[in-house]
Amino acid sequence: MDRDTDFVLIHDGARPFVDKEIIDSSIKKAFRYKASVAAVSVKPTIKKIKFMNCEVFARETLKRDSLREIQTPQVFKRELIENAYKNFKFGFPTDDASLIEKTKNKVAICPGSYFNIKITTPEDLVFAEAILKTKG
Repeated sequence: MDRDTDFVLIHDGARPFVDKEIIDSSIKKAFRYKASVAAVSVKPTIKKIKFMNCEVFARETLKRDSLREIQTPQVFKRELIENAYKNFKFGFPTDDASLIEKTKNKVAICPGSYFNIKITTPEDLVFAEAILKTKG
């Protein structure tokens, strides 16, 4: 990476429907807060679970108003993301922003889009085709 680079934008290639508005707002938010992610509000009811005797049980219902589904792009001040990766020790991060969170730095949330889907399963292709028909 060029040392003159101030910010890094990371985008998941499995999200082909990102648009200019999401990219622009992610960059603007990162300029202000050093780290940003695109996100949408969670629609379904989300429950924490517990395992007992090889069965799964609901443990707690999480409040939707405090949950977001994180998307890409994710934009970071270059030094911030480089240092996060240099100091990363164990496990696998679910996304780049989770590394920034571990460094106790703030990650600003900006509006994503429900069209900015991640295509990872055959079922996702059905939604992708519908988006293509709708958006062209």
